[in-house]
Amino acid sequence: MKNRPLGCFTFSALLFAFLAVVAVGAAMVLSGNSIFSPGDLSALTLDDGGQRVELGGVTSHSELGTRCDSCHTAIWSGVFMGDRCLACHTDVAQQTATRTGLHGRLEVTAATCMGCHTDHRGATASATRADVNVFPHDDMGFALTAHLVPAVAQGIGCRECHQDSAKGDYERTDCLGCHQRLDQAKMAA
Repeated sequence: MKNRPLGCFTFSALLFAFLAVVAVGAAMVLSGNSIFSPGDLSALTLDDGGQRVELGGVTSHSELGTRCDSCHTAIWSGVFMGDRCLACHTDVAQQTATRTGLHGRLEVTAATCMGCHTDHRGATASATRADVNVFPHDDMGFALTAHLVPAVAQGIGCRECHQDSAKGDYERTDCLGCHQRLDQAKMAA
């Protein structure tokens, strides 16, 4: 057996490791760092009324720029990414602590923020992923069982109940107006 002063680190292994580092570095430079970033952050306003409100020193996620560690945590840190969300979004933290409001009724924890909120989909994309088929409407006291396909010929979309998409609010009185229009015979009885 040949005596190797560097053990398994042969000259060719070190050369290939060096070339791999150079290749990743070149890909990072040539791709504009998209090798590590899946896309631009949302530049939309943060409050319900469309007003720019400062949270955590910024008015939109896009202002975080390349400060990835503002949201993303190291695996070994023991901190969830959602903990970072709640540090800025104190209104959501208050709702979860008091079990009030939308987030409190959903029993949101720091580990579950990404279930509904994603980013890196572009400057004009919302950081909220609303899917009528997976949102837990039952937990809100309003089951959609009779409003989805195949119960109705054409499923009901989010905006048919949530007119103001910026706020996402819902008023039960909206039910009455829609059902009076669609079910005149039943509502008259």
